[in-house]
Amino acid sequence: MNLPSYDTVAYAENAFQFYSKGNHNMLIAIVKLPNSDNEYNLGFGVWNGETNMIDDKISVNNGDRDQILATVGKTALEYINNHPEIRLLATGSVSKKEGSDEFEMRLRTRLYQMGINQHYDYLVQRYNIEGFKAVKNQKGEIEGDWPNWKGEWVPFTKGTNYDAFSLNLKR
Repeated sequence: MNLPSYDTVAYAENAFQFYSKGNHNMLIAIVKLPNSDNEYNLGFGVWNGETNMIDDKISVNNGDRDQILATVGKTALEYINNHPEIRLLATGSVSKKEGSDEFEMRLRTRLYQMGINQHYDYLVQRYNIEGFKAVKNQKGEIEGDWPNWKGEWVPFTKGTNYDAFSLNLKR
């Protein structure tokens, strides 16, 4: 997969920094999940220097979405290749709509899925890919807190919607 992407710089052992169009300071973090030996969560967003945290709910809207996602995907795959024992999990952030009990569409989850679908033939040769089908209540909210949602991991199938994804290197 040779897609246009931004150059990243290691910010820490499991964090990578890049600047997107418009000079947004973006950070990709790959964090080990508690109570797990080999599961890691992929997160990315705009770095907020005031809070020293990633804002993963912000939308930069600079017209470089595909290049940002290619950068995140490339970095994630490189990390998996360099750490073949891990399983990398990813899902998009969810927030309540302002002034409502309804939840925003999980746009990043959908974008992840579109990327996996687009590059499926390449990915499936090298990686085990699973999708997570979450249990949702009557309001459409996923039950439980990530990464301990209620539901099940199933083999990824193109054309099926999922709430999260996992990749690990085939051995």
